[in-house]
Amino acid sequence: MTKKEFVTFDEDRIIFDKKITRRKFLKVSAAAAAVTGATLAVPGTGGTVLKALAKDEGAPAQAVQEQVFQGVCRPDCGGGSCPMNVHVRNGKVVKTSKIDAADPLWTRMCQKGMSHAQRIYAPERLKYPMRRTGARGEGKWEQITWEEAIDEITTKWKGYQKQFGNSSNMYGFGAGVLSPEQYYGMRLFMAMGSSYLAIPSDMDGLDMAALMVTRGQYLHGNSGDSILSAKNIFFWGANATNSMQSGWSVTQSAIFDHGAKAIVIDPNYTGIASKANKWVPIRPGTDAVMMMAMTKIIIDEGLQDTDYLTKGTVAPFLVKESDGKFLRLSDLGRAQKAAEGSTITLQGEASSNVVASEGNDAIVVRGKDGTVDKPGVVTDPVLSGTFTIQGFKVTTAYDLLVQRLAEYPPEKAAEICDVPVDTITELAHTFVDGPTTNFVDYGMDHWGNGYTGYYALYTLMFVAGQFGKWGTGMYGGQQASMGSGTNIGAAIVSPRTIAPGPTIYSPYLPDVMETGKWDGQPVNIKSLYFWCTNPLHNHTDRQAMIKAIDKIEFFVVADQTMNNTSRYADIVLPASHWFEFESITTMITDYARISEKAIEPLYESKPDIEIANLLGAGMGLGDVMNMTIEDYLTAILDNDVAKSYGLSLEALRQKKNIKVQPPRFIMGENYTLPTPTGRAEFYLENIVPFGNNGQTLDPKLYSLTHWVPPLEAWHENPLFQKYPLTLMTHRDKFKVHSQFNDCSWLLELRPEPTLSINPVDAAARGIKHGDYVKVYNDRGYVVLKAVLHAGIRPGVVDTEAGWRSDKYKAGCYQDLTSRKQNPWMSNNGFFDTLCEVTKA
Repeated sequence: MTKKEFVTFDEDRIIFDKKITRRKFLKVSAAAAAVTGATLAVPGTGGTVLKALAKDEGAPAQAVQEQVFQGVCRPDCGGGSCPMNVHVRNGKVVKTSKIDAADPLWTRMCQKGMSHAQRIYAPERLKYPMRRTGARGEGKWEQITWEEAIDEITTKWKGYQKQFGNSSNMYGFGAGVLSPEQYYGMRLFMAMGSSYLAIPSDMDGLDMAALMVTRGQYLHGNSGDSILSAKNIFFWGANATNSMQSGWSVTQSAIFDHGAKAIVIDPNYTGIASKANKWVPIRPGTDAVMMMAMTKIIIDEGLQDTDYLTKGTVAPFLVKESDGKFLRLSDLGRAQKAAEGSTITLQGEASSNVVASEGNDAIVVRGKDGTVDKPGVVTDPVLSGTFTIQGFKVTTAYDLLVQRLAEYPPEKAAEICDVPVDTITELAHTFVDGPTTNFVDYGMDHWGNGYTGYYALYTLMFVAGQFGKWGTGMYGGQQASMGSGTNIGAAIVSPRTIAPGPTIYSPYLPDVMETGKWDGQPVNIKSLYFWCTNPLHNHTDRQAMIKAIDKIEFFVVADQTMNNTSRYADIVLPASHWFEFESITTMITDYARISEKAIEPLYESKPDIEIANLLGAGMGLGDVMNMTIEDYLTAILDNDVAKSYGLSLEALRQKKNIKVQPPRFIMGENYTLPTPTGRAEFYLENIVPFGNNGQTLDPKLYSLTHWVPPLEAWHENPLFQKYPLTLMTHRDKFKVHSQFNDCSWLLELRPEPTLSINPVDAAARGIKHGDYVKVYNDRGYVVLKAVLHAGIRPGVVDTEAGWRSDKYKAGCYQDLTSRKQNPWMSNNGFFDTLCEVTKA
């Protein structure tokens, strides 16, 4: 290899060669050192340091000029927003390296962040706009110009609008990037009055928490360092070492430096289970039952936090038997009943006196002396009792909870969860002996009954008094900095007043395209545009989604790479890599960070904001779609909160990182939450479906914590006789959803998909370690390599999430998953899947 080849990075891109070997890597590295005059420490040589010489020994080596920029890795990885150095030589990114932060816990960079140079120059990188020439998904394309692409797309959109109405054009985006630019495209489609395809992945926990506690500075939890004061950390279906690598440093410190006890509730023996004080291999999909039994034990033994229940929750509120609603002043003739759908405001002080109010129509409680009035007036409300007040039979919300919990005694829970009674009792005692923090990612979320786990967990925290205090509450996927200082509101994304099309939840899309109806109303979807998402890999029942899109006339995708979804498009638009344009992040981290433009956009790629502007101009919306990246970033930081932190685009350009979160934030502190009642709500008054497609709900069931079995993967399901194994997935350390599939360095570490199977299940099927196996059910199949793993619960098989379909020997694991929906919360229940496995 010559100096010229390394310095100029000719088209062979020797550093990024997929077939680079260790010997070749050392050779290339030595050559690089020769060019720069650097020394090279070679792994495995006992610390030997080699001095690389130039071609003419002793002659001065030609210096290579290097620029270093701050980039921010921002996929939806559960931690994310990690700053890093982006090293550029001769206009090309050659590597990334970690930035040492003042706080060592914020010095972080994983293997994925180190591989960005490969991602930027990946063979699968989209280089220019292309039009499909063969059948959808066949892989036949022709290159077209940006002018041709924009003209064809917008001409079709305008034609659909004219013939079928604004709502005939539909858009969707996901969490492919956690930074503000992902939202700018909404500005275009809101101005067009388009329909929105909501993709409800990992949403059960977030939606349930929004109902019970709403959101604070850190989503649903305390500030991040609260976990360092926890006595116990319960990991509920959360493999923290894999799924939240960038945040693992804080959790690790809580356990190993501060002495927190780690309790892992997970069917499988995971990385975090290997570090735990106790591992409980629960039957999948039954977490809520265990939590409710734990809550019952705490109450039966008199260990509940009566003070928190009385002052901080809806426990003393009186519920009418007639309609399941809270008793209000208007029911007693002491206020005018609020109009249906009126805005709920909070009245009273930021204390236990905060009560639900619709105008002056406050919820009432009953005092021990029989007084019925607002909590601010009644200072000693009763927690228990059934009363008749002015003809209304009412019961306290607390007593209704106790009645519900009576359905799940420890003995019944032990049978359902396949966990001994003594273990459940021990867990209850540990939990209440806090402070206890709950590390929750999205494992419970991936079931058709996923919301039940979060409903039960929040209820357990409220009763045990393990919420609203330092060291308690939520961590993991339920705890994240909420981006203080950015204001991406209606003025930004919806500057025009125009009626939007319907919001359709994606699991129902196959039904909508079959029936032409959503929630009983006619819809006629003709086009679909995706950005920042790859649903034809990351969505359940992939084949059903493909058939649904087949019924859509015109399908456009903007992306960095040719992934499963872009391969199926009619037109693909090349989006720029994150290091090819300027952006900011304020999510997941306590800091606002700038991601500097390190290189020009490669090939003919463009940032998503510029693509949206081109499409807007083509639609005749140039007066709306005219913000440059700088305009947009400046606008979203033009608010009082940002100014209070000294945060602006110019300040970020100078300082690069600015702390924008208050220290020691406690969600629900002083018994106050931004809920309609001002309190933690374990009893919910108004139950309406998420993703309403005409389904009906039983308000009595859904108003309190409860459990329903998984929709498919349950041993009492008759289908279990045919498909006796449950297919689960885990987060791959080397991928985020389906991103980073094309990095050859990461593929060396994990070269192909595998299926972990318990040796007992493998032996029953004649499967040996390393065999290729076929995993199948009535929806589809996938072929991949078997790995025998005694830590996998018998009856469960497990594979890595995120492999693109072309990486499998045949099929795709998302062809097996089910899109069955619980009637309340629309969700992608990835784990709620039955299957069988045979040797391939």
